[in-house]
Amino acid sequence: MALTGRKIIRHIYTVSDVITLIVEILIIVFLVILIALTVYHTAGKVIEAIEYGGDTQRITYIIDDVLLLIVFTELLRSFVMAYRRRELYLVAVAEVAFIVIVREIIISVITKTPIDVLILSGASIMVVVTLLLIARVMR
Repeated sequence: MALTGRKIIRHIYTVSDVITLIVEILIIVFLVILIALTVYHTAGKVIEAIEYGGDTQRITYIIDDVLLLIVFTELLRSFVMAYRRRELYLVAVAEVAFIVIVREIIISVITKTPIDVLILSGASIMVVVTLLLIARVMR
């Protein structure tokens, strides 16, 4: 009975690993597609800004797209890093969170919404505190 139970558990772990690998590959494929679409969309906006002049609204959209592209590439990098070294996964996710917060702060400053800057500054402090807690726990 014990051998059969161990075989079943081993089989469950194998199936779980395969499903996890498939999901990670799908996420990476979708991120690559999102990066390609964002580059295409941003290139169109840059060409439009060159042809019709770069007013503040168009430049804000271009900056937003470039920062979104940075977020997508950081997400892709974090998945690749997590696949290589599992122990760095939390660090990679925290880096992505920090980049998303910086992106939102930049967009809030450009659009002149001070309450968003205040909220996002609080979020960045929470990310830093979380990173410190993770670093202390991992020691």
